[in-house]
Amino acid sequence: SQLAYNFTMSIFEDHQVEEAGNPVPPFVKTVVDFCQEHIAEPLSVDDMAAAAGYSRYHFTRLFKKSQGMPPALFLKQLKLKHAERLLQTELLTVNEIAYRCGFDDPSYFCKVFKEEYEVSPGEYRTGRSPAS
Repeated sequence: SQLAYNFTMSIFEDHQVEEAGNPVPPFVKTVVDFCQEHIAEPLSVDDMAAAAGYSRYHFTRLFKKSQGMPPALFLKQLKLKHAERLLQTELLTVNEIAYRCGFDDPSYFCKVFKEEYEVSPGEYRTGRSPAS
């Protein structure tokens, strides 16, 4: 099924530490570990920069150069991937999932999730596609 495939691919993506022979810089690994450990908290780019030991400006510049995206976008995608896994594997309410993924506002979580996946979290869980 599509949900099983998506789940398998999201786990695979999380465990890739090198892409096309380009090793991930140690500060990025530190930040990713920090974000995963604190995923239920409302993290900011300032928190990520502090975990890396850099100023916000320097961290943002290095992170974007290394990962090809700003740290705020990375953090949003990390939280949404976590939400995706929880929707696939846990019998939690959408509100509980929002809070476990560090979103203070479940409505905002639903809006961001729908922008990314083109379906609401509830529709995603039941396997409804945007065309349904």
